[in-house]
Amino acid sequence: MKSAISKDQKNEKPAAHNNLALSYFENHNFEEALLHYGKAIQIEPSAVHYNNRGLAYFHCDKLDEARSDFDTALKYNPNDPTIYFNRGNVYLNWSPEPEFEKAHEDYNIALSIAPNNPKLWHSKGLAFQAEGELKQKNNNIVDMELYKCAIEMYLKALEVQENFMSSRFHLGLMYHKTNRFTDALKCFSRVLVKVKDDKTIYIARGVVYQDMGNHQLAIEDFNEAINLAPELSEGYFRRGFSYYYQKRFELAIEDFKTAQKKELELAEQDDLVFEKNNGIEDGLGCCFHELRNFEEAIHHFDLAIERDP
Repeated sequence: MKSAISKDQKNEKPAAHNNLALSYFENHNFEEALLHYGKAIQIEPSAVHYNNRGLAYFHCDKLDEARSDFDTALKYNPNDPTIYFNRGNVYLNWSPEPEFEKAHEDYNIALSIAPNNPKLWHSKGLAFQAEGELKQKNNNIVDMELYKCAIEMYLKALEVQENFMSSRFHLGLMYHKTNRFTDALKCFSRVLVKVKDDKTIYIARGVVYQDMGNHQLAIEDFNEAINLAPELSEGYFRRGFSYYYQKRFELAIEDFKTAQKKELELAEQDDLVFEKNNGIEDGLGCCFHELRNFEEAIHHFDLAIERDP
């Protein structure tokens, strides 16, 4: 399967191009990485070089090219679990919708080769979780079985490696989805022992407290999230609803408006993908309704409906 190479290329080392590409890859310069992986492949086609270029394509969101490279890598080495894992991730991120069945097929093959790799169990959990969340978003159907399958996979990952914090965190998310609030809190608290400076974990735990009606503890977690990432809107948005449920409507309005301001600032940053949170207008409408400022309430409800009918 080797391709023809030029006289000059014969004097080049494929490992040198591969290592240079790895350096570009680690610095997130994926286009340069692709160039040098391509040169390594021209000189010496191999599973390693195709797999590495596939990863670079994946990070450039060129999923079809990534899948093609992983397909070719598997022709050179059909027993490498990492390549199946990488191709499974492509299917899990496929556009316009993930190809869950193909992702599971690849993860299952990888697990048959390397059953003690927690990342593989974790990825199967992510696939079940993503499928459940997509079904809930598109069809408003809560499929508890998919979430329970995700829980099973995360538990498998933790059996292999107890301190695999990614699975511990996502296990907490799935316990929350299946209304196991106490178990969710335990998961998030254990993760925070190991990872103390992640606003996402504080927000996730705060939302559980919120759903349990314990808004004071929820506010404390949202405060931590805001302290860690004051430039992001979600902490203010979440805290605003806890203030609302405590009937502290002026504080809630202040938080919702701050969340709006942070969103506008984020929208001005061209390098970030921006998705507007329609719940902010709904929250403002609820607050003004409680304050009996019906004109202002209707204004915000109208905006919420306009943006998300």
